[in-house]
Amino acid sequence: MNDHRKNLLVTLADRAYLSAAQQLFASAHLHGGWDGDYMLLTPEDVDDSELAWFYRQGVVVKKLPIPVHYAGATGFPLTIYLMLHLFTPMVAAWDQVVFIDADCIVRASLAELSHVPSFSAIRDVLKMKLADQFRWYFVQVSSASLYQLSPVSHLEYKNTYSRLKHEYPLRSPSFNLGVLAFPTSIITDELLSNLHRIYQTYGAIGAFAIQGDLNLLFAERWHHLPPAYNAFAYYWMSHYGLSRERVDGVLLHFAGGPKPWETSNPFYPEWKENFDASENIDLQIFRPATRIWNTEELEEHQLFMDTKHFEYTVWFTIDRSLGNLGKAVRWCSPRLYDFIKRLIVG
Repeated sequence: MNDHRKNLLVTLADRAYLSAAQQLFASAHLHGGWDGDYMLLTPEDVDDSELAWFYRQGVVVKKLPIPVHYAGATGFPLTIYLMLHLFTPMVAAWDQVVFIDADCIVRASLAELSHVPSFSAIRDVLKMKLADQFRWYFVQVSSASLYQLSPVSHLEYKNTYSRLKHEYPLRSPSFNLGVLAFPTSIITDELLSNLHRIYQTYGAIGAFAIQGDLNLLFAERWHHLPPAYNAFAYYWMSHYGLSRERVDGVLLHFAGGPKPWETSNPFYPEWKENFDASENIDLQIFRPATRIWNTEELEEHQLFMDTKHFEYTVWFTIDRSLGNLGKAVRWCSPRLYDFIKRLIVG
């Protein structure tokens, strides 16, 4: 640790995601103006030879056991459970922690993330509610191969979810784990005790690994960051109809769809440029951010994304209201479909 650096940027990766983590740190250095330390969380079985780039760059590497009891029930890689270590004294030497998923590309300044006063995150994709972090459980395990790994039966799920409904505000907004920021002062014995209790009680029915558990831990107590800090590139293109050129943000997150290191992803050239540049940089030498989003830009972007989400919700409502007939009308006569949409929306 650099004694003059009180901010910590963290990601996690097993051996399959080490290149992704390397690109993430490179993009944070090249474009994000990150002025702090870097930490990689990785499983114990990753060999030091595979971590050579990280050691050479002065990254704090933590090879850790995976604290998991609900292994792979919903098909998520077990590595995600390493995030639980972020809420332990392991990070107490730093004042602020910023976590970013390895499948992200940083495009602009991360400075604001290192000054948040409380636990902060971005609303989950498609504005999911807290209930959705658990209601999607059997959707996630619907295939036979995954269902065999499910640790709970339908009856067990029903009973656990019934208890959940009475204990937590499930109508409240939920956040995505792709980008988190918090001061380490929030880490207390009480917080760790609550996290352990939640994980033991409800972890088995979380649809997205530990995302549901952390949403329960901070339910109605998390600070909302603008969506530009977690731009869901794939969903904004596939659900909101944005072109590649219209997808923008402080950082792009590739949850769902092709990952940015896959050549089929339209953002692959950007990812590859950062990855290639990683071999010729020094993370310990500060570089200013290539772009800084001001408050006006963040607010305009949020309004734009809220509008796109409203439009998506309208289309989705029509499709549900009219079923296959609505889809047929939309395909045969977009003008008629648009007229029906205006009638329903009023």
